[in-house]
Amino acid sequence: MKIAYPKAGVIAAALAMVMTTASAPPTAPVQAAGNAGSVRAICCKCIDGSQQKASLNSRTAPWRVATGNGAPAPVVNANPDPGWSPLAPAGWVKGASSAPGTYNYTLTIVVPRCVIGGRVSIKGQFGADNSAKLFLGTTQISQTSGGINGFKAPNFGSFSNAVPAGTHTLRLEVKNEGGPTGMILVGALITECPKSTELGATGSDPKVAVACKCDPDVAST
Repeated sequence: MKIAYPKAGVIAAALAMVMTTASAPPTAPVQAAGNAGSVRAICCKCIDGSQQKASLNSRTAPWRVATGNGAPAPVVNANPDPGWSPLAPAGWVKGASSAPGTYNYTLTIVVPRCVIGGRVSIKGQFGADNSAKLFLGTTQISQTSGGINGFKAPNFGSFSNAVPAGTHTLRLEVKNEGGPTGMILVGALITECPKSTELGATGSDPKVAVACKCDPDVAST
């Protein structure tokens, strides 16, 4: 198989175009992966137009929950109430209490300044018993509908929002009017990698592949 490598000038131009909020100069120090208490956006390894996804799912991501202004604690798996709709592949979670009141579910997400930058966003759906509002930082970005029936699929909230570089808190404010309570969320922290015009098949010959030299998954501080 014949391998055609992109010209150095093309890669340099592509990298210059993507030094955005999620990118940094190659001379910046390297940062290790995020700790177990957060979800970290995945840095692009190549300018190939790929998507890198980190899970925000309940039962997968390290969600925590606090009742009112209390201290947050890790969520626990909930036995779904018969009225709760599923949202695969995630599962319902809850806190230690089910008393009426407000529950704040929080998740820390980190968008590093990567050597190869890309557009970073969050996208997904969520439900709650009885209702919920979703915040990115202090900004509300979505909510359930259907009043106290936010646990049914037609009333689930959806979200799709850009996320700048830095550390952010995703907060789901759940209100329980009585009876069992919990939340379910399916989502991802998505990095959309840039693409060089010279990457991919060249001409009409499928045997001619265009390769690129991938950088390791590293990030700068």
